[in-house]
Amino acid sequence: MRARRAVPVVASISALFLSVACGGGVTPDLPSGPSPETANATGAAAAPVAPVQPFPSLTGRWRTSGTRIVYRNIETGTTPGTYSCEGWLTIDSQSGRTFSGSFGSQGHGWNSDRFCTGSGTLTGDILSPDGSAATARLDGGFSANQCTFVQRGSDFVGIARDADIRLERSDMMRCPVNMDGGPGIPFVEFERTVTLAFARF
Repeated sequence: MRARRAVPVVASISALFLSVACGGGVTPDLPSGPSPETANATGAAAAPVAPVQPFPSLTGRWRTSGTRIVYRNIETGTTPGTYSCEGWLTIDSQSGRTFSGSFGSQGHGWNSDRFCTGSGTLTGDILSPDGSAATARLDGGFSANQCTFVQRGSDFVGIARDADIRLERSDMMRCPVNMDGGPGIPFVEFERTVTLAFARF
């Protein structure tokens, strides 16, 4: 009897072996997008940005509320000259933190008028969003009576908020020791402190 051929059986066994060894038709995992946790960890989902806080709005009319000028004798520490001043400030321009307006002041009579009379343009910058820090420059100034400048101070510093503005600066001046002058009165150095304080009309 002639022997049967076994080639097809061997070929089938070989094919089955190769199929099992290579995964047998099982579909491999495909890459997928990052999970929500991964997106948050990598910063893809950014946190909402807080709105920028605006600076106080200063435009409008202001009246003086505590504006004064004090002269302190450098040698003795006494203050023979303290003058309360009246006046106004109109801020007609503001862009963000920067503001500008016209200023005018006077005293309450001859004795204070000669020191309090002043005018000019006040230009300033709000340094903090709540107005708790500010600087300003006064283009102009106050009458000095018989005093002369020894050293002018730097910018005014203080606050500039919605309802109140308060700025201060000190200068070094040479004045009559009694602030009035007269024959034979000696001149000495004083520190002059100018406080600008305003409230809204």
